[in-house]
Amino acid sequence: MSAPAAIPARVEITKAPRPETHVLDLDLADIEWHDAAGLGPNGLDRRALDLLEIARLVGEVERYIPKRISSQRVRSVKVQMSVREPSAWTPKSLAALKAILRLLGNAEWTFGFSERKRDSALDRLSMDGAQPDHVSNVALFSAGLDSTSGLDWLVRNGTDAALASFYGSKAKQTQLAGQFEFKRHVQMGCTWANGRRRIGGQFQYRSFLFLALGAMVARSYRASTLLQFENGPLAIAMPPAATYRMTRHAHPMLQTLASELFSNLFGEPLSVQNPFLSLTKREAANAMKSHLGAERFEKTILGTETCWNLASRQVLGAITKRIGQPCGLCIPCVVRRTALPGSDVAHAVDLTSRKDPHFADADARIHVDAYLAWARKLTASSYGPERFAFEAPQIVREAVAHSDGKLTMSAIFEIERRFAHELIQTFPVP
Repeated sequence: MSAPAAIPARVEITKAPRPETHVLDLDLADIEWHDAAGLGPNGLDRRALDLLEIARLVGEVERYIPKRISSQRVRSVKVQMSVREPSAWTPKSLAALKAILRLLGNAEWTFGFSERKRDSALDRLSMDGAQPDHVSNVALFSAGLDSTSGLDWLVRNGTDAALASFYGSKAKQTQLAGQFEFKRHVQMGCTWANGRRRIGGQFQYRSFLFLALGAMVARSYRASTLLQFENGPLAIAMPPAATYRMTRHAHPMLQTLASELFSNLFGEPLSVQNPFLSLTKREAANAMKSHLGAERFEKTILGTETCWNLASRQVLGAITKRIGQPCGLCIPCVVRRTALPGSDVAHAVDLTSRKDPHFADADARIHVDAYLAWARKLTASSYGPERFAFEAPQIVREAVAHSDGKLTMSAIFEIERRFAHELIQTFPVP
């Protein structure tokens, strides 16, 4: 069998402060897409396929971006690629796309689109198991604790929805969706043949890929709402210290921009919303526990996973772990432990226990200690909403501005202070 015809894409990455430019010549025909079973009756939409391919290319480019410890930072990225419908990328759609990527990665992206002359593997995806009916809501589902709590929220609220999953843990996603009896579940994955091993990257852009997949699934069902479940403290992206730049993976501004992009691109409204914006992770999990009961809840959470380092054998150099085991050290692990005090899967390091051999290790505690210092400040009797509003970084103010009236600075202060109390209750001081 002959190799598929090339679909070239050229990417020019400019870094600073030391002037440095890299040109990447990528081939979109090298992307191997897996599954599209369960799409809605409208099937594969050409504009949604273009969106998904763009998001995958962005994710590949991120592999060439220096890690955060590097002083060399990406300042601009220029992309030249072919798409199925260049005319769909109007100035409004392009402006929203560029604003999304600027928000996520703090770099200026520009795009030049030409007309695609041939199909890719994405056009030829099988639609086995396509559903015959439409649905109004699509929910992103990762098998993480928040998105699983989101499944329970959908059930409690009688909200019919199709699920969209970009899988790393396909079997876990299938099992959890089945526990909540969701019949419409589109799982998709892809690999880029001859792609680069992850030596850089910061996990800043991957939420765009998940949102793009969700938009494709929503388009197939003619859904008008895409739900992204994320607890308030991580969605608002308030850093525990000025040295942190939190991911903006579910920030209200991202959801506003994504809603604009999808609605302009498709010519029909598609709104991205987060029902957990005003809840801590513990509060969302406790609502699920109250609904399921303790026994079923314990079984359910064992199937969820939340960790930046699941695929790693080592964290922080000297600490080893099993692939697939949560590290217990990264920010997602720290926040997860506040939600499940005393009842969770075994982590490589347990900073909730003084008996853990790494409990007093300053390197292992870097994120926990940053959060605890922040939590003690927020819960001090002398610290109130006025000082919080004065000190809050711009990303928190943007959360208020793009929350559609759901947030105020005072409301965010209360959310963050509840989270701060949970941190202090969860993690003892050495």
